[in-house]
Amino acid sequence: MHTWSATDAKRNFSQLLRTAEVQPQLVVRRGKPLGVVMGYQQFVRMEAQQSTNTVAGWLDQLEKIRDVEADLTTPERRDRPDQFGEDWV
Repeated sequence: MHTWSATDAKRNFSQLLRTAEVQPQLVVRRGKPLGVVMGYQQFVRMEAQQSTNTVAGWLDQLEKIRDVEADLTTPERRDRPDQFGEDWV
């Protein structure tokens, strides 16, 4: 992502827009991020992707990641005595 100072972005606005059609452009003021300029088509794709994601969709995605990456088996703790004793069951 190319970075533009706010002053350069104002001076070269048409060039900023042309390059934003190819990839997002970061605008900074005094070295701190101020905004991002992106092409309309990329914006529309991003909006469509976000609007189709629901909580259930996010959970489905997390479940797939968990199935691939997570090890859900946890070892039994043995570093402290059983607070109920063996007769509790």
